[in-house]
Amino acid sequence: IEALQRTAEIANRVSEYIKKIGFNEIRKKMPELAGSSDEEKQTAIAEQGFKNLLEIVNKCLVDFPEETLEILGLMTYKTLDEMKDENTALFPLIYDLFQDPAVIRFLSSFLK
Repeated sequence: IEALQRTAEIANRVSEYIKKIGFNEIRKKMPELAGSSDEEKQTAIAEQGFKNLLEIVNKCLVDFPEETLEILGLMTYKTLDEMKDENTALFPLIYDLFQDPAVIRFLSSFLK
């Protein structure tokens, strides 16, 4: 039951977080494609997708670091204070999280 409740809490917090960082607005940014060949369009879309991803990462890590830590804490069963603790090894936590195929599919869906 606790796992179900935590899942619901994560979903609610992520929904709020996505709105706060302007995720959907960033994701909608598209390059100018008029007059381009199919290959040029594909290249431009891929480049814009990468730029959008970098903008989202910047929002998460620079503009909203506390909120990002809170979300990561929920996903790793750590409190915000534990996530802020300088002794908490964030890289292994984040690395393990990104080894989950479901997490990668979720994040990859934003590049499309």
